[in-house]
Amino acid sequence: MMWSGDISSLPFGWALCDGRWYNPEDNTDRATTSSGTRTFKTPDLRGRFIAGYDPEYDGANNAYDNPGNYSTGGTSTGDMDGLASVTLTTAQIPAHTHTMNSAGNHGHTITVTSGGTHDHELTISRRYNQIPDNVNGPGLFFTSGPDVDVDDIDYVTSYTRGNIGDDGSHTHTASASTASAHTHTITSSGGSGGSHENRPPFYVLAFIIKL
Repeated sequence: MMWSGDISSLPFGWALCDGRWYNPEDNTDRATTSSGTRTFKTPDLRGRFIAGYDPEYDGANNAYDNPGNYSTGGTSTGDMDGLASVTLTTAQIPAHTHTMNSAGNHGHTITVTSGGTHDHELTISRRYNQIPDNVNGPGLFFTSGPDVDVDDIDYVTSYTRGNIGDDGSHTHTASASTASAHTHTITSSGGSGGSHENRPPFYVLAFIIKL
């Protein structure tokens, strides 16, 4: 039964369930070993909950099939199992996923090695002025001959020439893919590997047994 009170003042004929050997006639005669007078061994229920006997339990270690029988003159200690705190293994963690950004903050370096051959169209304008009639050659344009009129003439000549230097000031528009198809191998650790509390809320009482 459960006891709430001073452990050192248990009722006569009762003993604490602490796994020690007791004298059935004197509950103050107790020790960790048996003797001629200490023939009654109590179950050790210190810091433990009680689980009901179940011989058909199919879980780990079949831990409910032996209730122990020292208190009735037998020699079997009851099964004990369970942990007050537990550290989970990888196999015990539920399946889950992590969302990660695969693109990342990065840049691209683009190098232009040639400006490319190209052409320019040049326009040249010239003008000849009239030469007065009283000028005998040699004159401004002619070295001999009669007086000659040269009227005002304006004309424009244009032509295109290739092989202009390719290193003049210019710009290029370039584009690049920032996230082409690829994969990442990501290794990351988390947590501290510590244990966690494994007990439900509880209130402490002492288990005692009739000798």
